[in-house]
Amino acid sequence: MKEDPDQTIIENRAEILLFNKCFGNRKELAQQFREVRKLNPKQSKPVFHLVLSMAPGEHLSRSQLIQIAQDCAKEFGFADNQFLAVEHKDTLHQHIHIVANRIGYSGKTNVSDSNSYKRMAEFCRKMEQKFKLQQVLSPRRFLSKDQQLLPRNDQRRDHIKAQLRQILHSSKTMESFQQKVREQGFEIIKGRGISFVDKDGVKIKGSDMGLSLSTIEKILQKNQSPYITQTRSEGKKESPENGRSSIWRLTVPFSPYKRNPQESDFISTFIQSIKHAAENAADLVADLYKVQYPSPEDYATSQIEREYYRNIRKKKKRGYRL
Repeated sequence: MKEDPDQTIIENRAEILLFNKCFGNRKELAQQFREVRKLNPKQSKPVFHLVLSMAPGEHLSRSQLIQIAQDCAKEFGFADNQFLAVEHKDTLHQHIHIVANRIGYSGKTNVSDSNSYKRMAEFCRKMEQKFKLQQVLSPRRFLSKDQQLLPRNDQRRDHIKAQLRQILHSSKTMESFQQKVREQGFEIIKGRGISFVDKDGVKIKGSDMGLSLSTIEKILQKNQSPYITQTRSEGKKESPENGRSSIWRLTVPFSPYKRNPQESDFISTFIQSIKHAAENAADLVADLYKVQYPSPEDYATSQIEREYYRNIRKKKKRGYRL
């Protein structure tokens, strides 16, 4: 392939289908778009970019592609703005790019990008009927509840799902899972959820394949668990007590230990004996060093309070306790 730096057309790779209120090579087109953008400098996203792809095996003529580009401009409201349509021939499936200026010559942003995915899905369904192309379903989020239940045959997604599930079941940590996925040529986009981009640049959300971020974390956590329950399928032995087949289990280390009544009584008696020994030791230390603890009576501020504390002291046994 040969590329002329002063031309927008690359031989055997791209062909410009349509110019609308703009013309020239790449530099001239960019300059013309910038001049119109100056009419509304506050607009941070002045360019609208669309890609329309045909199904594998389908092919439209040049005039049909131009008609689709013009219909798209009317549908999205940039028919009176600067835009151009280019057909790319660098992939096996036919597709076109449409680049439009959202800012009109009046200085207003007259092209809305709100709900652009949904509007584009509806536009594609119209073009499929108009040009008798293969009809496919829109993304599930743009369909009614009844249409969402219709079966889909997406071999590419099924193949990616099978690959990811195989990697997932052989991984124990998120780091090892991500490393193995990247080794297979996928790019991982992780945020609130997780998405995967294959070698062709196609992005698929994990939740659309039943592999949401929470599901992946649960499977990895299950792979890390060392507590396995194994039932012996061959040569089962019957227990003489209950007649049930023997099951081998690993004891969970953090489960509470269940004591029998005899052990509980022994531990309670042992704790009480230690408590009495500590009290006796405290009495011995107090007598040895003649420790005198202050009495609340000494801090009484009135005769009534002193009399109250004396009565309490008479009822108590003499001695010191911890």
